[in-house]
Amino acid sequence: MRLALLPPAVRMFGFLVALLTTLVVQAQRPNLEVAGLEYRHTRLSNDSLKGHVNSVAAFLNFPIQKTEKRVMGGRFQVNNSQLYLSDKGSFSVTRLDLNLFWQRNYSETTKLQFFVQGGIYSDFVDISGEDMRYAIGGSYTIRHGPRLTSGSGVQFARQFFGYQINPFIAIHYDISDRLHLSGLLPIRPRLEYRFSESVSWINEISGNLTSYRLSHQSRHSEYVKVTQWYGLSSLAVTVKKRHKFSAGLGYDFRNQIQLYDNNSQPYWSIITFPIGKPTQPIADFNARGLRMQVSYHLVLNRNE
Repeated sequence: MRLALLPPAVRMFGFLVALLTTLVVQAQRPNLEVAGLEYRHTRLSNDSLKGHVNSVAAFLNFPIQKTEKRVMGGRFQVNNSQLYLSDKGSFSVTRLDLNLFWQRNYSETTKLQFFVQGGIYSDFVDISGEDMRYAIGGSYTIRHGPRLTSGSGVQFARQFFGYQINPFIAIHYDISDRLHLSGLLPIRPRLEYRFSESVSWINEISGNLTSYRLSHQSRHSEYVKVTQWYGLSSLAVTVKKRHKFSAGLGYDFRNQIQLYDNNSQPYWSIITFPIGKPTQPIADFNARGLRMQVSYHLVLNRNE
């Protein structure tokens, strides 16, 4: 697999601090994550190759409008990932996108939400309109009681390989005063045990599929498709109710990176699973490995 030919990208990330509001899962939590910075390191290996991935990500949630019945807000985020393979070289890709959402509160227990996401997913060697893609979706949530909130929704995404549908169930269930189940099923369930108000142990499983367009001049607009499924166990400590630091260890059950020609036949996918027979990639690297992750989040308690 000739990954050494993939060009390096601009190394970039940003970290900003401001106030309030976030997306589907955040709307169900007592503590809102206003902004954050995250670093991930994953060791990868298979029968023929060894390597690692370094990723840096940052996000900023911001308010647009809030009334008794309606809430509007957004999230700006950036993520840079660099893959290093022994004897094969390295390459780097970056996502820079904006999420906007609109929420209608029909009552104290029911909410309807629509969201749209768009941005640049590229190696940032030469930027054009073909490096942009988008996603739209919606969800409906119901608070069943003081301990349980649930909902369902779907996201439609235009990927470079075709089209992706992500159905999900959103949940926030206080199993006890210390044990809490939350997240999006089946793509990101999260189980948290709180030792105290400031210390918690978090276990989660996450599935993700994304794609990046490569340089038009040097790579003829080929694209990279990345599929991941991993588990992560983290310890989080909150300082002065505002600053949340976490460190975790996990394992990538699947970390697949595929290179496709620009003229490949588009196809549909549900979550990370293709429908029918997908197009054959030019190159394919599939591996597993240990994951290490550290992060900082600025949080705001909505009860204060």
